[in-house]
Amino acid sequence: LQSLITGLICNKPEDPIEFLESSLSKVRQNPSFEYKWDSFVDKKVLQEYDQPSVTSGKYRPKDKENRP
Repeated sequence: LQSLITGLICNKPEDPIEFLESSLSKVRQNPSFEYKWDSFVDKKVLQEYDQPSVTSGKYRPKDKENRP
């Protein structure tokens, strides 16, 4: 459940119901897989969290204005 909610929040899909249905379909197809908290977060979105903050040195997502 945590991985589905995390994916929903981080990915911000245009159609959240379709996102959840697709994700649940993947779970049904592979029920023995051990899903982690970020299993349904797009890799591109995860890369945004790999950028360190200039002020604190902690990791945070890039600002939308600063994206290439």
